Amino acid sequence: MNGHTPRLLAATALVAFLFLCAGGAEAAKPQTVQGIMSSCEADMKTGLEAVELLLKSTKREKSETVAVWEEINEKNFLKFRSSTIVEFSALLKGKTDPASERALAWAAAMESFVVDLQSVGEVVEQLRKMNVLRDQIEFETEYLFVRMAEFQEELKKIGQILAAVNRDVSAGKLSSASSRETLLEKSDELTRARNMTETVVEAVDAALAAMKDGLAPPQEIDKRIAAILDGWTDIKAKHPDVKGDLTDIPPRWVPLVKNQWNNLLAARKKFDEEASPFFSGGLVRDLPFFGAAGVSGSSYKDVVRPVLELEFRVKGMIEKAKEAEEKRRTDLAKDEELTRGELARIRELERLYGPVREREVVVGLDRAAGGVARKAELQRRIDALGSGFGAKEREELRLLNEWKHPDQIPARDAYVAFYEGRAKANEEIAGILKAHAERRRKLGLRPVLDVGAWSSFPAAKRKL
Repeated sequence: MNGHTPRLLAATALVAFLFLCAGGAEAAKPQTVQGIMSSCEADMKTGLEAVELLLKSTKREKSETVAVWEEINEKNFLKFRSSTIVEFSALLKGKTDPASERALAWAAAMESFVVDLQSVGEVVEQLRKMNVLRDQIEFETEYLFVRMAEFQEELKKIGQILAAVNRDVSAGKLSSASSRETLLEKSDELTRARNMTETVVEAVDAALAAMKDGLAPPQEIDKRIAAILDGWTDIKAKHPDVKGDLTDIPPRWVPLVKNQWNNLLAARKKFDEEASPFFSGGLVRDLPFFGAAGVSGSSYKDVVRPVLELEFRVKGMIEKAKEAEEKRRTDLAKDEELTRGELARIRELERLYGPVREREVVVGLDRAAGGVARKAELQRRIDALGSGFGAKEREELRLLNEWKHPDQIPARDAYVAFYEGRAKANEEIAGILKAHAERRRKLGLRPVLDVGAWSSFPAAKRKL
């Protein structure tokens, strides 16, 4: 870097800053360096004073806060005019005298000062949000009693209904001896009252929670904003080459911001004082029926408890009337299920031991080892061989007639097992029908499975 570079950078800064400051000058009017510097400082001071007024504002809309800052910034800090740059550059071109050097140093200092002033935008936005929150808090504080009165009126109407039912119960006018229709009517009435109570107290809890948490400012001012305020406090020391009547202004902004913060905290404190009774059960304390309910912490859900207790008490009065009906419904449902099972079992036994299966077993026995045809063939062979011959054929025929032939044994065993199982199936079906009829009789119902229409499976027609 050569020796001319610092001067070049300073000149560049000067040109840029003077481009900002010459907004009010007429393009054709000759300017002096000192004139341009004075004009820029005047515009800067106007902007700084405008910022001071803006930081006092309690406006909430961006058009009244952020947009105002942007206009001030553009008009007094950032707006450049190319004609001014050209004119000012022409005035300083080639000059190395002390006055020109001072002008360059002034431009660099002012440019740095303007850069630091850009933090105003962040503070303005933060103040706008603080004012929005403060207005919300003040609005909720102003209308708190109106909103709570609406909830309270709803609970009062519900409480009157509940108190009347409770008096009838306590006086014995409403008891298990009352008609079932009356008890059911009161039970429905209490259920509706409980649902309404739950709806209202949920709305109350939600409203209080929103006010408590949603309207709560931070515990302390934002750290970023606090750092900016510290910077404004020390701005005079940071920018010693900037004119004093300019650097004197930003420190005056600090208490304005802190005052806005304190106003926010004060608004929240007032809200907490006004809302405190509602957070401790005050909403229901003097209401009929609910007065003794109380609350747990900041929740009104506990006021539903006595409603539930009264509802359950009335429901208990009709429980005995319901028990018999419920038992009968259960018994009928169970009978229906058992009947389906009984019918399915009978059909299964019919499949296992009915005529179709019987024919299969009998046919299988008759055809085993060749059946009748084999016997006839053996007899013809024996007759043909004559007396004293055909011992083998005679032995086979004997085995066939006595059902002892090896090829007959599986069919014979199946035949015997079938009819033994059929006898047991007859006993099982008779037991099913008897139990079915007895159970249905106790229910006052006729049997679905007719005992009289049932005929037992016949026994085996041949002995093996």
